[in-house]
Amino acid sequence: MEKEKKNSSVLVILLIIAIPLLLVVVAVIGILAAIAIPAYQDYTVRAKVAEGVARASFARDRVSEFYARTGHLPADTTSAGFDSAAWGYVQSVTWNPSPTGDAIAGNMGNIIVTLSPKISSNNARYTFYFSLMSVHDRTLIWRCNIGNIPRREASGDGTLPSRYTPASCRTS
Repeated sequence: MEKEKKNSSVLVILLIIAIPLLLVVVAVIGILAAIAIPAYQDYTVRAKVAEGVARASFARDRVSEFYARTGHLPADTTSAGFDSAAWGYVQSVTWNPSPTGDAIAGNMGNIIVTLSPKISSNNARYTFYFSLMSVHDRTLIWRCNIGNIPRREASGDGTLPSRYTPASCRTS
């Protein structure tokens, strides 16, 4: 009888120690999950946005090559020599030259990247663009932009949120 009482006392003491410890472990796991899951989701969206940056880089190269070959900017996406069709997480990449083809308000044209709605859980169609700012020694100078395209609203549901912005497009 004495032995049974001693064993039950040890069991009660272990439960008194184990239950709060288990609650602390569960709370720590919950806090880590609350931080890690959104961070991971943002990371995956940024990886998908990188596909759009790569497609835009290809388009910039085609526009630059066209300019080097002809001495003027292409009139449209097709003459620039790249495909604007949807592929992967990119819905379209298009070349939108300035109406006059010269620097108006520091913008000679835009390569517009429209991302597929499947890049994020809210199914928004984000956009960003690269503006041709100037030509220096026959080299085209580009600037990445997040926001509405000058003289034309960005296509789709909205612009790319800053947390998904590629490093090459960040201002600071």
